[in-house]
Amino acid sequence: MRKMHMIVLGSLLSVLAMASVTFGWAANKELVSGIKKGGLLPAFHPTHVSGADKDTDTCPVCNYPFNPAVQVWVNTDTMQNVAAIAETLERAVKANTGQKMKAFIIFMNAKGESTQALADRLRKLAADRKIEQVALTYLPNSRHEAVAEYQINTDPRIKNTVFVYKARKVEAKFINLMADKRGLAALNNSLHTALNLNIPDAQTADSPSSVTGHGPIAWNDSLDSARKIAARDGKVLLVDFYADWCGPCQEMIKTTYQDKRVVQHSARFVPVLINIDKQPEVARKYNIEAIPTVLFLNASGKVLLQNIGYADGDQFLQLMEQASKKSRS
Repeated sequence: MRKMHMIVLGSLLSVLAMASVTFGWAANKELVSGIKKGGLLPAFHPTHVSGADKDTDTCPVCNYPFNPAVQVWVNTDTMQNVAAIAETLERAVKANTGQKMKAFIIFMNAKGESTQALADRLRKLAADRKIEQVALTYLPNSRHEAVAEYQINTDPRIKNTVFVYKARKVEAKFINLMADKRGLAALNNSLHTALNLNIPDAQTADSPSSVTGHGPIAWNDSLDSARKIAARDGKVLLVDFYADWCGPCQEMIKTTYQDKRVVQHSARFVPVLINIDKQPEVARKYNIEAIPTVLFLNASGKVLLQNIGYADGDQFLQLMEQASKKSRS
């Protein structure tokens, strides 16, 4: 009988060990939040503090069913980051009055403060940053049914979830959008490529990103900094090794990295541009012997996928998809 108990106990310990391994693996997966691209956004009724529907609970997708629009769902983000996003959207809305663009920022009240206190903070934000067209809105708490219907992940690591959409259909999505040069460039790129909107900011889909002359993708030029971003956001690194004198590299700049589909999908990655003449030590570290070479890395720097030579838009999209799958396996 004692032997039987030991066997059962051993089996239970094995199951628990397997469960802990599975949980550990799941914890390192790419952060997920929000209705997927191609999905339709449902109706909900937040309280509006600014914008055209101020002091109402107007439904954004019901009242503006066909407008190009953006929704930013705020979970644990800082007010400073949200304010910078709001200012960018404010300029975009004003530049696209003819296309009737709309923008909504939805505070989920994750801290559970009183709705009066939250409303007062949002009014102050609107006044201080001159937010007039963007709707600053809030829900009473993060347990509101709309949070579940929009499939928003309330994990504290999810600071914000951003939907770029038209006629309720999600055309692009961001998780943990940072209001830095790279992040705002990526947001503007999506407004331009996915919604066909005019963007007034210097960082647009048609202007150089943080690394000049290499297409509209929001490139980083520091692999170390990019790895920190990838670790923080749960994303894969897309690293392009190139040189100014490389013909195929220049061809990719003119074609592949101008492809609207590639630009849009690049927001799912942390793009890094490495000039092998300026950063030879990085090229040596990854044994780069021919260019263009594109590596997809996880946040720890492990190579998930490699492509050597020119790749057109269709081929590059396949590489992106393969890299995403490998990161989840």
